[in-house]
Amino acid sequence: MNQDKLETIQILTDAFLSLSEDDRPSTKVFAHSILKSVLEPLKISLKHWDHVCADGCCYTDGVELYLNDKKCDNQEAGRDVQDALEFVLTELGYEVEIDENFIF
Repeated sequence: MNQDKLETIQILTDAFLSLSEDDRPSTKVFAHSILKSVLEPLKISLKHWDHVCADGCCYTDGVELYLNDKKCDNQEAGRDVQDALEFVLTELGYEVEIDENFIF
């Protein structure tokens, strides 16, 4: 293991230990985060698609979201930040609570 990866592990461990016990993620999530950060990058794919009906009057398009080649079941996740974050973080083992506010 190279020095950069060892330093990354140390930084993540220090950050984990600096949190109060109530604010810490589970040990499983923490261990998963360390392993993923030093062993392999996350592969996030956005695949754009479009479709025109046979008579040409209808057009639809979208974006499919994949994490490490696993497709998100929610067809709108590729366009919706909240859905995309929820999918990716849940797949990584995190419990997700998103607070969304609209400021106009």
